Amino acid sequence: MLDFLKKNGLKYGIYTILVIGIGYFLVSWIGSAFSSSGGEDIIEYTATREKFVNEITEKGEVSSSENKEILCEVQAKYTSNITILKIIPEGTMVKKGDWLCTLDSSKLEDQRDSQEIALNNAEASVVQAESNLETAKIAKKEYLEGTYILNETQYKSKVTVEEEDLRRLKEYKEYSQKLYERGYVTSLQLESDVFAVESARLDLISAQTQLKVYQEYSKAKQVIQLDSDIASAEANLAAKKRALEVDKLKMAEIEDQIKKCNITAPQDGQVVYANESSRHGTNVVIEEGLALRERQAIIRLPNPEKMQVECRINEGKIWMVRVGMQANIFIDSIPDTAIPAEIVKVNDYAEPSNFFTGNIKEYKVRLRIIDPPAGIRSGLTAQCKILVESQDNVLTVPVHCVFEHGGKHYCITHKNGVWDKREVKIGSCNDLQVVILGGLEEGEKVVAGANAYKKNVDLPKLTDALERAKTNSVVSQRATTLPEKPTAPAAQDGERRGPRNMPKMPSWWKPGMRPDEMTDEQKAEMKAIFQKMGPPPGMRRPRKSKDDPSFGVMLPEEGEQKTENQFPDGDFPPPPDGGDFPPPPPDGAAPPPPPSGGGGGPGPGGPPPM
Repeated sequence: MLDFLKKNGLKYGIYTILVIGIGYFLVSWIGSAFSSSGGEDIIEYTATREKFVNEITEKGEVSSSENKEILCEVQAKYTSNITILKIIPEGTMVKKGDWLCTLDSSKLEDQRDSQEIALNNAEASVVQAESNLETAKIAKKEYLEGTYILNETQYKSKVTVEEEDLRRLKEYKEYSQKLYERGYVTSLQLESDVFAVESARLDLISAQTQLKVYQEYSKAKQVIQLDSDIASAEANLAAKKRALEVDKLKMAEIEDQIKKCNITAPQDGQVVYANESSRHGTNVVIEEGLALRERQAIIRLPNPEKMQVECRINEGKIWMVRVGMQANIFIDSIPDTAIPAEIVKVNDYAEPSNFFTGNIKEYKVRLRIIDPPAGIRSGLTAQCKILVESQDNVLTVPVHCVFEHGGKHYCITHKNGVWDKREVKIGSCNDLQVVILGGLEEGEKVVAGANAYKKNVDLPKLTDALERAKTNSVVSQRATTLPEKPTAPAAQDGERRGPRNMPKMPSWWKPGMRPDEMTDEQKAEMKAIFQKMGPPPGMRRPRKSKDDPSFGVMLPEEGEQKTENQFPDGDFPPPPDGGDFPPPPPDGAAPPPPPSGGGGGPGPGGPPPM
């Protein structure tokens, strides 16, 4: 092979290897097909009596019902994105008060220094304001008990002097008048004395007015001013004291923020990092050096004595689950141990769907672990097996040994080369077993994969089976809702026509054949037949793309003219409701019944899968 590669090149060598691999695959496939079509060994199972257990198995996550979250309590107004300097290893068991984590407090310490200076200035301002208030109070007392009395005395003294001057000048004028009458003084001198008296009288009036103004107006104005100074000083003192209180509170907050940088355990528990992840690809891994935001979770302390598991159950099974059911929890880290649990809550509403779940509806179920074993911790993946039903000493066979036909269930036996069917009555079933209520005895053998061998036995026609099924309460409702048998014209020239007036079927075609059992030539021939048939009456055209103009157009009803090509070349007609659209049966037989909806058996598991 190496010489071949060197001679012909790597390209031809790869082609050769591919051809050899494809040939080996074809030989293996042909051999397996030959053995399956020939006399391979038929696998049989024996109907046995044993304990039947129906369980719902889902995966969940272990958590604690009493989970204390340790948050970053450093406020963003003091510092944002505070960094983890040191943190306790994850999984450590701690007691209340033990150290957990240390955050970077350098920025807070700088703010504390600046706030200490501001606090000292505020205290000095308060002292100054108190001094100003005392000065204002003393100034008022000084004015009322000193300055006012002194000035009032001066004004009164001036009035007294002016009164004395006026009296003296009046006496002198009278004396001058007598002398003038006797001719001792001139008239000019007399006039001078009269003027002096008048001037003294005016001075007295001025002094009296000044005294009155000072007593009635100046005093009141000065008292009001002094009271205003006192009130202003008191308000300023209150403001300075309030500012001092604010600075003290801010200082206390900074001190408290510095203390919160050293985190301790509020209760006993096991350290679990509060890592975060989202469907958008954003992950937060708690580690040293990580910048935290305010109120971000750092550590969770679950109580190991109160553990639970939360899992999600599909809407097709949630109806079987109820509060109080028992379950077993299996954890990989605790091998070979079934941990007992109990369902304590079943959500009434489905969980929100996302891109990955699509339209699948799931309901959250919470299970309480009754006796948590040592070594269990939050975050572990657990397998929950919820016990739905348990029956002792019942007859069971594997689910693939039973198939449904015409509303009844059958098993197939193979004795001495003879194939035979056995109608059975089934009860509950799970993913592996089905309970047989009648039709089989303990120790009887049935063929595995019975659905693949049903062509080897004579089964009743569907029309006859459906008529009999009307008396069966399990399937009577479904049987009476089946569509009526369509009328077909009489076959001509040996044609085999179905309920949809299908043209003559090829000789190789057999009822129940599927596309994967046909060759490419046979598939092409069947596609041509389907093209001529057209879709069932009232069916809409298939939508090939969002730009297909024929989407939503109703096809003509029966009796109307149909086009030769109802569908694009190479396509089968669309199956109803997303299922498979089997070829119609020959000779005017009734169409097959719709697929079972899970009402084939009385048990919670429904009929076995076909």
